[in-house]
Amino acid sequence: MSKSPDLNKQPMTFMVPDHLAEAFKETVSDFFEKACSGSTPAQRAAEVRAQDSDAGLDSLAHLVDVAESDPVREASSRGF
Repeated sequence: MSKSPDLNKQPMTFMVPDHLAEAFKETVSDFFEKACSGSTPAQRAAEVRAQDSDAGLDSLAHLVDVAESDPVREASSRGF
């Protein structure tokens, strides 16, 4: 049985310059703020893919409507 991810912890100690530590903290804070608001790059990409999929389905439905209402096919079925 595997442990849940929040129980698996490993110590990490690095000596880094203060400016790098500050940049890391700022980056992590910014990421979690965006994640909470739903605006990370991955979340935005998923939203764009969903919109593209919806647009593709709308286009397909439109093509089916056009094909089903083809005046040439209607005229030939009436014997014209």
